[in-house]
Formats: sequence, C-alpha cells, structure tokens
Amino acid sequence: MTQVTPIHVDPIQRVRVAFLSSSHSQDIQIELIEPISEDSPVHSFLAKSGGLHHLCFSVPDIKLALAEISRDKACRVIVPPTPGAGHDQRLISFFYVSTDCPRGHLMELVEIK
Repeated sequence: MTQVTPIHVDPIQRVRVAFLSSSHSQDIQIELIEPISEDSPVHSFLAKSGGLHHLCFSVPDIKLALAEISRDKACRVIVPPTPGAGHDQRLISFFYVSTDCPRGHLMELVEIK
C-alpha cells in the first residue's frame, strides 16, 4: 500500500484522514480514519468494537444514485449530499443497508466530478 494523500483533518467528523492505494490497482483505496476528539462519531465506533467502518462507492451522479437507493426499502439515507473534506469537497452521502446487523451496514457515495 502507498499513501496517496497527505493526512488532513475533517472538522465536521473530527477525524484525521489519509488514503492508501494498492500498487496493483488505483481503483481501490483504503481510507484510514483517526478520531481527534471524544465527540467524533468515529470515537464511539472504535470504543465499541472498531473494524471495517464503511464501504464507499464512486458514482457519476449522486442525486440519481440516491434516488435509486431510496426506492429500496432496505436502504436508509442518513446524510444527504454534502461536500466532503476527504474528497476534495466533492459531494458525499451516507446510508445504511439493512441486514441482520442491528443497524445495518454503513455505505458512502462520492460523486465523481
């Protein structure tokens, strides 16, 4: 893995973020997230168990993708499109996909532009 972005601070989520990429594929990146305060949403996640936090998918049109997701009753949008500090202010959105997990799996969309 190679670091592909400098470490930066996301003031909304109160985390430090850096992206890594495999030398085999630039299409897949891993985002490392570190809470910078106890009031970060990620802090409570790590205190409970940690592990994989979420998956993120790039989409050409985030509003269209969310409209399709919203038709599925198993999906629930929790963060509408908003500029993402970790994604050069491109629009991002978070949603849960219901599964056997108590809250479901957290997913993220990021708009390619």
